[in-house]
Amino acid sequence: PLPGNDRPVPAQNRWNLWRSRPRHRYPRPRKNQKRFKNENDQVDEIIKNAGINPERINGKTKTKVRLYLQQDCKTAYTQQDIDLHTLIFDDKAYEIDHIIPISVSLDDSLTNKVLASRLENQQKGNLTPMMAYLKGKFTDGNLEKYKLFVTSNKNFNGKKRNNLLTEQD
Repeated sequence: PLPGNDRPVPAQNRWNLWRSRPRHRYPRPRKNQKRFKNENDQVDEIIKNAGINPERINGKTKTKVRLYLQQDCKTAYTQQDIDLHTLIFDDKAYEIDHIIPISVSLDDSLTNKVLASRLENQQKGNLTPMMAYLKGKFTDGNLEKYKLFVTSNKNFNGKKRNNLLTEQD
């Protein structure tokens, strides 16, 4: 029935109501698909510029390069410069870290991942970054510099920014 009316809506009117529904949600996936394709093309271009065939690079390394770009070529927690050559060729120098430990959040999406040095990842342990800072775990880090890095980085979406700044343990 139509609002304020107890009579059922005739079939033709139901069809017209369905056709006139708002369509603002439907273009979003295409927009995200374009963004992901652009990011993947950018990653492939960087790998090519390093003198490597992108088809010979595994998905984990490509994800590392994607996070490298997202983080403006800096490690997530202490903002150390990341050497691209080392990132691509030394599998153990930099690690993909879950911002909120996967054992807590069960979130394995890119919004819960950052690129960290091996040392940063070990120092953080099974804590959130803010809790690690508050407990004095990062030897090379500065909490205010970290907060500024997170809040000013335009490549981080809202969920990633919230994950990076959450104090829950």
